[in-house]
Amino acid sequence: MEIQNVLDIPTIYQRLYFQGKELDDNAANVVMLGVMSNDTLYLKEEPEDVDMLDTDTEDPLPKSKSDEGRGFGGTLLSSTASIGKVEVKTKPLVRSCSACTFENLPDAGVCEICDTRL
Repeated sequence: MEIQNVLDIPTIYQRLYFQGKELDDNAANVVMLGVMSNDTLYLKEEPEDVDMLDTDTEDPLPKSKSDEGRGFGGTLLSSTASIGKVEVKTKPLVRSCSACTFENLPDAGVCEICDTRL
């Protein structure tokens, strides 16, 4: 959620990578992944899939939200406490191989899959 707040990238469009592998286990935490304080996580923003957006809805969307009450108020889901500082790097997140199109880490000299020079 911190990435979404800082970079305005919804979580559905975020791809996180650690040590060259995509993090796709939503239940994993930094301890389970073995992330240390000086390690770097790479973020790739996926483009919005306009084919999935349904613009021909029969019911128009409401113009304003009604008062829905407290919702998750008083639970951990509504917590505004910061877990920790998020370091955001703006350099390219991946480097595509021209031979096999594998997305390597940006500082890789050769492709991890086919050993082609990048």
